[in-house]
Amino acid sequence: MTGLLVFLLHNMKTHSQRGTRYDKRLIAFLDILGFGKIIKKSANNAKNVAKIHDLLHDAAKHASLPRDYSFKHLKIDINKYVTRNFSDTVTISCPFESFDYLNFMVGWVEIFQHLMWERHSAFLRGAIVYGKLYDSKDMIFGPALIRAYALEKKKAVWPRVIIHKSVTTQLSPERIKKSLCENFRQDDNGLFYVDYLRDLFHIYHVRKSKLLLKKKNENTPMTTESPDPIEFLRSHKTKVEMELNNYDNFKPKNRRILAKYKSLAKYHNLIIEQFSDTLLNLIGNANLIREIFTDTMLGALIVDHKPKYTAENSEYSDLMPLLGIAIDIVEDKYNKALPDDPKEFIEFLCQKTPDHINNLFNVMNSLRIN
Repeated sequence: MTGLLVFLLHNMKTHSQRGTRYDKRLIAFLDILGFGKIIKKSANNAKNVAKIHDLLHDAAKHASLPRDYSFKHLKIDINKYVTRNFSDTVTISCPFESFDYLNFMVGWVEIFQHLMWERHSAFLRGAIVYGKLYDSKDMIFGPALIRAYALEKKKAVWPRVIIHKSVTTQLSPERIKKSLCENFRQDDNGLFYVDYLRDLFHIYHVRKSKLLLKKKNENTPMTTESPDPIEFLRSHKTKVEMELNNYDNFKPKNRRILAKYKSLAKYHNLIIEQFSDTLLNLIGNANLIREIFTDTMLGALIVDHKPKYTAENSEYSDLMPLLGIAIDIVEDKYNKALPDDPKEFIEFLCQKTPDHINNLFNVMNSLRIN
């Protein structure tokens, strides 16, 4: 509890305010794992000091809540979110006025998980809770914060961000079912958590499209800000396998650590299996590929046409981003040869994409943790 007290004291001022009261708010409490080890190594290593600085700089930058993450399809007021960071701890809170407020928070957490891994190979652990909280620009305190802190330490166990029942009981069964197709996952004990690996390809496309738009508007070269999902999963696999091999199974303390990484490995493989199954459904299914391309092209050309195949449609939330990766490969490879005519373009994609779907399927299977 000492770490939480330090966090609270850091965010409190020495004045009192009459009329202060709790509000019911969502709060995500996030901890960057392994930070203590990096600090210990930094005493006699200048490189580690620089590493700590860069890590905390990125955490603080993300906590500043860039408006780029406010997706247009969400009806939220970005100014109702309060974020803060202290050392290796980050929080974000907001009112629970609609599901969109939770959806944005979960997306924000996912992007933070991706950011910490991409740049620092750092895992996050945390909890999202709904309850009584006082959170202003000056200070934060309340039962919801205490509960989120306790859940992060005692219930999350392995590197993940759990979603407490105080949140999920506010959602209808239909909403939970839809969320499980998007960015929630439920473990064998019924505990919900943020499905940050599954949404990797979808967020990649969102971020890539923004970078392309930025390049078009500013006439500047593309940056490397947008992550490669395959490389992300490959490095994720390497890190987990390394940690599994680092600990002697015969020591009691090591067995606890091993159990955490075995849980993370199980989650990783579930995602790989899910992606592989989705790609397998596309292999040899030329009619489905043609139907998807035609539907998507009509959506781009005809104002009144509402595409069936979109990443926002939970039924195709895995299929569309993965197919998008295959299309990216085709477009990069045949950039100068791409037809301008929509019908010819669809035909071209139908001819070239299947081979790359096969290749992507093989790559995906190579990313399983043994």
